[in-house]
Amino acid sequence: MKSFKIKNFNFKDKLSHLSSRQALILSAIAGLAVFAFIYVYMTNMSLEGKRHATSDLVQVVAAATEIKDHEKITSNELKIISVPRDAVPAGAIKSTSDAIGRIAQSTIYSGDVITDSKLFADEKAAGFVGMIPPNCRAVTLAVNEVTGVGGFLKPGEYVDVTVVSNKSQSGTSGRLLMQDIKILAVNSNDKENAKKGTTQMSNITLAVEAKDVLPLITAAQSGVIYLSLRPMHPKDPFLLMTNYSLSKGASPDTPTDDAQADEKAPSPAAANVSAPPPAVRAVPQQPMPQPAAPAARPAKSSEGSVSVYQGTQESVVSL
Repeated sequence: MKSFKIKNFNFKDKLSHLSSRQALILSAIAGLAVFAFIYVYMTNMSLEGKRHATSDLVQVVAAATEIKDHEKITSNELKIISVPRDAVPAGAIKSTSDAIGRIAQSTIYSGDVITDSKLFADEKAAGFVGMIPPNCRAVTLAVNEVTGVGGFLKPGEYVDVTVVSNKSQSGTSGRLLMQDIKILAVNSNDKENAKKGTTQMSNITLAVEAKDVLPLITAAQSGVIYLSLRPMHPKDPFLLMTNYSLSKGASPDTPTDDAQADEKAPSPAAANVSAPPPAVRAVPQQPMPQPAAPAARPAKSSEGSVSVYQGTQESVVSL
C-alpha cells in the first residue's frame, strides 16, 4: 500500500505509531463528526418538509358543536381549523362571518367543514320555519281594515297587541296584552280584494313568545284584537298603562271608579309620613276625694216605732 504524503507528512506512519488510547479518541471524534453531519442534514430536511406542509394547509370554518337541522348558526358553534389544500371541499367557508346568522339545511356534525351547500343562502330560503325566532311561536290572528292599521302592516315590522271587550255589564274594558311583537307574515284575500278593488287583510301572523300564546288566543275569543304599528325609533319603547275601562254612559274623559279611587287614596309618600305626636299639658295632681262618713243614726225611741231605710237614708215611723 502506498503511503499518502502531504508535505513529507506520512499518515500511515503516524497512525501506526498511535497508542490504543489515541486511536480510541480519534475514533470518537470521527464518530461525533459523522453524527453531527447526519443531525444537521435531517434537521434541514424536517424544516423543509414543515415549510412545504404549511404552505399546503388552508384555514376553513368547521362546526365546533353539532348544528341541528334548520338551526340558525351562532359564533359559539364555529371554529377555525387547518386542512391540506387538496382536502378542502368545494365551497368551503373560510371566514366565520360568512356563516354566522345563516341556517343549516341539514344536521352538521362537530368537526365537519362548513360549506355553502350545507347552508341556506337566506332565511326566506329556509321556508317559513326559518323565520320564527327560537323562543317564539307563530300565531295567526284575524284582522280587518280597522283592527289591522288600515292594511299598512308588512312582514318584519313590529306592533303592540290590545284586546277590547264590551261583554261586561259595567261597560267596556281594554288591556294591552303584548308590546314590540314582530310580524312574520301578512295574508290578504286576493280574490275578494280584486272584486272589491281593496287591499284589506284577512289575517296576520305574529312571532309570539311561547308563554304568551295561550293568553293571546284566549283574549282573541273574549274580545276584539287591535294592532298598533310601532315607529322605527319610538320615544316610549314600553308603555306603563296596560289597562283601561269605561263605564256605561260615561265619556272617555270621565274617570272610572278605579281612577277616582286612585285620586282619593293618599300618595305613598304621604302615607309614610307619621303625624306629629299630640301636645301634652301637665295637670296638677289633686288629692283623691275621701268617702263621706255615714250619717249618724238618730237614737231609737223606746216606744213603739219602726226604722225605715231608703239607701243611706233612715227614717223612724211611730206606731
